Amino acid sequence: LFFGISINSCKLGNSEIKVTVSLRNEIVKNVCSNVLPFWIDYAQAPDGGFYGTILRNGIPIEDAPRGGVLNARILWSFSAAYNTFNDNRYLEIANKSQRYFIDTFIDKINGGVYWLINSDGEVLNASKYTYAMTYAIYGLAEHYLATKNKESLEVAVNLYKTLEVK
Repeated sequence: LFFGISINSCKLGNSEIKVTVSLRNEIVKNVCSNVLPFWIDYAQAPDGGFYGTILRNGIPIEDAPRGGVLNARILWSFSAAYNTFNDNRYLEIANKSQRYFIDTFIDKINGGVYWLINSDGEVLNASKYTYAMTYAIYGLAEHYLATKNKESLEVAVNLYKTLEVK
């Protein structure tokens, strides 16, 4: 599969297929050698969460606010990476991200996903934007696919219901 499309289903010439496969291989190599290791090495905060801002040289801004969208994307990325590559390093980060996301960004009283928290977990912006909630559903659903963790599925379904009601 390449971006969810079977190469065999495309009507491409042999040279186009070779370019497509080569491009796919470069993307996979970059993701596994650069992108995921960067987040593993530099994004993890000592409190179990993930820094809200990291400079290009990998230095985190420790007191930077943390966003629901970024954390939902981290959850999705590492869950999808585990589903794709079956590497336990990715599963470890996916599980850590799932726990942090549910404990910190989910509004347990009113439903929804907080938009922004501070580095101590205090809510800075309690707005419940659809954008953050949909990424949370993606991330939690992917985590469920990776782990069969029923809590991830339940929270994703509840977020969907919250979107439908409000």
